[in-house]
Amino acid sequence: KYEWIAALQLATGNPIYDWMAHQGDSDEREATLERIGKCPLATAGVLKKRGNDVCADCDADLPTWAVVSEDTGVLVCIECIGVHRQLWAGRCKEVQLDSWDDDAVNTVRVRGNEVVNAELEFLVGFDTPKPLPTSSRAVREDYIRAKYDAKKFTKAATGAIAPRKPQRDVGARTAERSVSVSYPPKYIGVLFLVIQRALPAKKGKLPCPPDGLLLVANGSQHVVSKKGQAVTDDELGTGVQWNEALQIGISNINTPVTVSVVESADTPQSASATFCVVAGQHDPGEEPKPIRVLGEDKNRAPCALQLLLSFQGLT
Repeated sequence: KYEWIAALQLATGNPIYDWMAHQGDSDEREATLERIGKCPLATAGVLKKRGNDVCADCDADLPTWAVVSEDTGVLVCIECIGVHRQLWAGRCKEVQLDSWDDDAVNTVRVRGNEVVNAELEFLVGFDTPKPLPTSSRAVREDYIRAKYDAKKFTKAATGAIAPRKPQRDVGARTAERSVSVSYPPKYIGVLFLVIQRALPAKKGKLPCPPDGLLLVANGSQHVVSKKGQAVTDDELGTGVQWNEALQIGISNINTPVTVSVVESADTPQSASATFCVVAGQHDPGEEPKPIRVLGEDKNRAPCALQLLLSFQGLT
């Protein structure tokens, strides 16, 4: 049956997958709707605007993140925002957790998924297909770079006379066998981390790849840093430095957030060092405080992560 569904999708471009994806857990969906129901975008009517109920980049249901710039104001899902944050973190906002000024709200209200996609997805071909909710990070990154940075699919770039429904990621479609939808939990606050560097706990070898990425995860979502750079400490030897500010939602103040050093965001199992950070280590509202978290790399060599930590509860 999956073969004829895939064949029909290829022939018609109809979003059969989207219909299947919307059959996720209704309780989780209702909880997410309740969580974001009073955010600035909801009160301004932006979330009810046609096209804003699905991710602008992969059509995943109920996006809770936004990408806001001078000419862009779209809503995207947890998976796609990971790519956007790595490319241009300053444009990314969570609809409830982040602060919104009137200009940012108005940008998403005036622009929105339907308007932006009409411009930036005028003609999407097979060479860089539009992702599906199950597409890999590599497919998402190629597409998002082409769409927003290179503006590869615009009318001007393609020379096309008429728009066409985007070609989709066939690999993700045909590989899909069962569809489940997971919605973000109800968050109680935001954990802010300025991750500085990782060093051996004692003088010794490099604890992780010198160009490794940081993957911060709370069990239902993750954010990814840019690549690190090798740094040398006179006392402890060679480590990795990021000096990058990241933030992630917290649903339970005592549930650990994992910070892993990985070679690729698509391969979290490649973690060469993993650390646990607990929001309860910091009193809400205090100034960020420096902490040192011990972890182990895959060779069981102890190493330490240095970061600034703060937690802000939702009001």
